[in-house]
Amino acid sequence: MLDDFYTDDIKAIDARFEAQKIAFAPIVFQAAKCMIDFNILNIIENSGENGITEEDILKNTNLSSYALSVLLELSLGLCLIKIVKNSNPYKYILGKIGFFLINDNLTRVNINFVNDICYNGMFYLKDSLINSKPEGLKVFGDYETIYKGLSSIPEKK
Repeated sequence: MLDDFYTDDIKAIDARFEAQKIAFAPIVFQAAKCMIDFNILNIIENSGENGITEEDILKNTNLSSYALSVLLELSLGLCLIKIVKNSNPYKYILGKIGFFLINDNLTRVNINFVNDICYNGMFYLKDSLINSKPEGLKVFGDYETIYKGLSSIPEKK
């Protein structure tokens, strides 16, 4: 494993792909979080191996057709969901990555922690590094450390 720190053997095309993943990471994160929060991944999981159409997913959400189609397209690209082969109209099933997002306790805790605690404050990471102090805490209040502000962090809505 440490060899990866000493050599740079990745192909240029793969490096570019990984760089693009980093560039779009905040968007990817938010799209995945929406798939969880709007219960779409659970709806798809509950459809089983037969899958579920976009129309039937729509009946189980309060989203517009446009909003759902955007999330489904993003989720396909992220491999959160898959299309049942030869289905017409398309039927969606849960992919392995989507499965772990909603069923793995560690992943669920981490995605919620990053969303609720870290996400907004990380915008100030550059300032934190320059000033050698946790500048991102200002999203919660005027605290020297997160521990002093834990009791003041708003409850999840």
